[in-house]
Amino acid sequence: MVKLGLVGGVDIFHGIAFSALLNEIDKEAWAEAKYWNPNVPPLENASITAIWDPKPGVAERRAKLLQGVELLPQRMEDMIGQVDGVLLADDVTQRHQKRAFAFIEAGVPTFCDKPLSRDPQEAEEIVKLVRVTEAKFMSSSALG
Repeated sequence: MVKLGLVGGVDIFHGIAFSALLNEIDKEAWAEAKYWNPNVPPLENASITAIWDPKPGVAERRAKLLQGVELLPQRMEDMIGQVDGVLLADDVTQRHQKRAFAFIEAGVPTFCDKPLSRDPQEAEEIVKLVRVTEAKFMSSSALG
């Protein structure tokens, strides 16, 4: 089983979608929260096992709706060594790319939601770090 950490954006767009696609959900509580539900079984062999969000209480509320969450760290960096990869899902506040550095430096496979950065220099710094560390890294969008 691939253990994944969900970092930031836990209660918005992709954080909600990744949760529903990767973990068994409490269907009644999920519906009551009015979250999007794909109505498909979760993917096999991968699960969100750790959740961190900068907003107090958000990670705890999400964990109660999911099966398999083992870790709610005080700091996102505390996931390093505890997960096989991280999903940086918060593209709304534009902090997701800033959170990538710690995981890339540690060699943790990292998915960074789009856009990689609105600042071309920051995007270049991330790409340079990925090349130096040879960490697995992806940033993308389904839209053109």
